Amino acid sequence: MDINLVISLFFGIGMFLVFLGLDLVVSSRSIALEKRVDIYKPPSPTTTPEATRSKSAQPIKIAPVSLERQIAGELARADLPITVSEYFIANLLTTVLGFVIGFAVFQENFAIALLLGVLGFIAPRFYVRYLQGKRLEAFNDGLPGALVLLANSLRSGYGWSQAVESVAREAAPPISTEFGRVNREIALGLSSEQALDNLLRRNHSLDLELVVMAIDVNRQVGGNLSEILDQIASTIRERVRLSNEIRTLTAQQRFTAGVLVLLPPIVGVAIYIINSGYVALLWETTCGIAMLVAAVILMVLGYLVIRRIMAIKF
Repeated sequence: MDINLVISLFFGIGMFLVFLGLDLVVSSRSIALEKRVDIYKPPSPTTTPEATRSKSAQPIKIAPVSLERQIAGELARADLPITVSEYFIANLLTTVLGFVIGFAVFQENFAIALLLGVLGFIAPRFYVRYLQGKRLEAFNDGLPGALVLLANSLRSGYGWSQAVESVAREAAPPISTEFGRVNREIALGLSSEQALDNLLRRNHSLDLELVVMAIDVNRQVGGNLSEILDQIASTIRERVRLSNEIRTLTAQQRFTAGVLVLLPPIVGVAIYIINSGYVALLWETTCGIAMLVAAVILMVLGYLVIRRIMAIKF
């Protein structure tokens, strides 16, 4: 067996493990956040103080979720009307397509073909994450108006279910879609707490988490819910205004990060078109393959570091 082929294979596996590790690190943040937030959630009405203290003293256990249910939840949060089987088929097709394109374009070089196959494997996941981010952004933008509509409905004498139905009828997607699901779940027999928990599970929003927690507390201790919703809507508007200001101040840094990531591939493709033999050394020699893989890893790590620096918590 060719030693260059073995080295290229190990580099390809290493690239796959690096991307997989980064994905696991990013995905585990939401679980850690849920663990911290669960401590401050109010106990249920049937829970005694002694049981609450003993439960908070014990480590929180999260029930394992099957891969199929997890992917189905990811697709639902991205609002993609496809099944889990169709997602797996699309993932397999993009992987094979990336491998075939790399094997055909780069003169049957196995390392580049394997690298493009790995990129094809992770491309659907990044696309789903992109759709989730866009949908969550639209949800957060429409949440203050939905809260004001809820408060006005409650203030005018509507019940909770009628207020939710009015939001589902009058608001714009995805607010209308999500509150319509809440209304259907309540009509099918779920309690309002369970329906709101399902809403929060579908939309990992800190603003929505604040709303759900306030509604749960109000149901237990009482108070003017419409006034509380108005105050939360005002708070969310201020947070959105602050977030927009931060995005404006960091626009240059985000543009710089994009240029630093896109410039080397664009220059490499241009040089390959002008003089292919000059760039071909990167995938025809072992040293070139090692340099190419190291460059890709460092570029990805640099981009993630820049994004992490710009991710201001407020």
